[in-house]
Amino acid sequence: MVDAGGQGLYRLFEGALRHVVGQAVVRAEARAPAARASALVAHADDGFGYETMFLVQAAVNAPLDPDAVRRHLESIGESVLVAGDPRALKIHVHSEHPDEVIGYGLTLGALSRISVENLDNQARDMRETRAAAFTRDGDVPVGASSNGTLPLAVVAVAAGDGLAAIFRDFGVASVVRGGQSANPSTGELLDAVKALDAREILLLPNNPNIVLAARQVASMADRPVAVVPTRNAAEGFAALLALDPAGDAATNAAAMTTAGRAVQSLVVTEAVRDATIGGRKVKRGETIVLDPDDGLIASDGDRERAILAAVVRLAPGFELLTVYYGDGADLAETESLARRIGAAVPGTEVEVVHGGQPHQRYLIAAE
Repeated sequence: MVDAGGQGLYRLFEGALRHVVGQAVVRAEARAPAARASALVAHADDGFGYETMFLVQAAVNAPLDPDAVRRHLESIGESVLVAGDPRALKIHVHSEHPDEVIGYGLTLGALSRISVENLDNQARDMRETRAAAFTRDGDVPVGASSNGTLPLAVVAVAAGDGLAAIFRDFGVASVVRGGQSANPSTGELLDAVKALDAREILLLPNNPNIVLAARQVASMADRPVAVVPTRNAAEGFAALLALDPAGDAATNAAAMTTAGRAVQSLVVTEAVRDATIGGRKVKRGETIVLDPDDGLIASDGDRERAILAAVVRLAPGFELLTVYYGDGADLAETESLARRIGAAVPGTEVEVVHGGQPHQRYLIAAE
């Protein structure tokens, strides 16, 4: 049996070599495209070659054209997703030739968070294992210079192994563990700032209850610290896509705040007692869906019904909906939910990601 990961890596290096030496990529006979499903996860069992994902940062003075990138990728693959802006894009595509996809990405700018998965051979239990396995070491912080001093570094608060790992993949220099009911103190945040060899710091609290402490850190630190008032991890990820490593902390904070607030997000949890939220009564044990400021969007004794009621209330126009599953949820359940969401909002890709966040069954982001 050929190892799926090894075969994918072989194809990646083969394509990179052909790109460098100027050779055309040798393509196998084209296969008829599979019917396009509305949910990304539905393709995971369709047996359509390789799933390739990466982030691309635009080169200097060469802004990205999301529509042109999408058109090109649709000509060489299926289940294409392009999300972002002229500064940075998140790419997802299913193709028999990941080398060709990555080779094209290299022509656009700098790539990071590259992932290539063989969908034909990848078993469900293996996907579950990979979803919970994360690389903790070896990430290069944003803006690292050759002597080790950072002109600009990012500190982010995260609850859950999965969310923390994603922030590290973005190049965040320090991830402080915390979140709902476990907020880090001002001292812990200040210690994280002091521990970094950086001239300026960007601080992402990723929780409305931590913003005040973050601003206190900015007033106490021995160097410039700018707070990006992100209210959850989804806003944090969107904010990081807008980060300009060549800019200063204050300038970046403004642009990143705008990018973070452009994402619509929902938190799905369970009522631990009878309560009244925003004038509406909820019963203990009901599923409640909250907005980033803890306003009640939907509640129901049936979990999926509550989630779908909240999702259809989102402002239209989004192309990607990401479900980060956390405490109490697993991959199989979340994939089932993703298919229901995909049916409720046709034309939207639905991505499932392990977040591991406690106290929140799901964090849902639409962009």
